[in-house]
Amino acid sequence: MVYTQAHGAIRAGRLDGPWTYWDNNGLISAKRYYDKGVPGGQYTTYHSLGHKLTDGTVKGFDDYGNLIKDGKWLFWDENGILKEEVHYKDGIRKVLRPIFL
Repeated sequence: MVYTQAHGAIRAGRLDGPWTYWDNNGLISAKRYYDKGVPGGQYTTYHSLGHKLTDGTVKGFDDYGNLIKDGKWLFWDENGILKEEVHYKDGIRKVLRPIFL
C-alpha cells in the first residue's frame, strides 16, 4: 500500500495518537492508532474505492516486526463484501467465521 499523505501527532520523535493515511487519489487508505511509536488499538485499512478491507485491534509488534492482532477482525473483499470474521489472541488466530452470502 502506498501512502502519499499522513496526518497525526509526533511526540518525542514518535508517532502518537490517531493517524490517518491517504492514497495518491486523496482517498483514506488507513486509520491507525499509535502509543509512543507502537501501533495499538484500532487498525483499519481501506480499498482504493473507499470501502474497508480490514478492521481490528492491534497490540504492537512481535519479535519479527509483524503486527500483533488481538480480538475480532473483519475482512472484506475488493467489492466491499464482508468475507470473514477472525478472532485473535495475542497474534494467534483462534476462531474463524467465514461469511457466506
